[in-house]
Amino acid sequence: EIQAKISSEEILETFLTVLSDKQAKETACYKIEAISTLADYMVIVSTTSSTQLKVIADEIQKVGKSSHYMQLNVGEPVDEDWSVLDFGTVIVHLFSREARERYRLDELWSKGEVINLDRWFEKQEDADPV
Repeated sequence: EIQAKISSEEILETFLTVLSDKQAKETACYKIEAISTLADYMVIVSTTSSTQLKVIADEIQKVGKSSHYMQLNVGEPVDEDWSVLDFGTVIVHLFSREARERYRLDELWSKGEVINLDRWFEKQEDADPV
């Protein structure tokens, strides 16, 4: 049986929900299909600790697997400061703040279309005490 193609947008929305639920910080998303053959979307996230990085990476892999998304890499962390999750059309980079500043991927991919993520993360901000 041939499985219907899963859209990049469906994968992206699934992972943005995970990132919101797991309280990822400084999430940026770039639509890069017009500037790169690497993927359609690049997501870059800051985490507050190596533990949070691992928890988010594990959850994305679990949800990806249960949603039948094909992961193209094993998802093992590059180190405790950086993990790359490659699902073909959507690639998620989880960084410590320091590693994100060091590797500066935002500068590289900001030539793509910056995606407004307010609808995924506004509920998270509403939950923060003022």
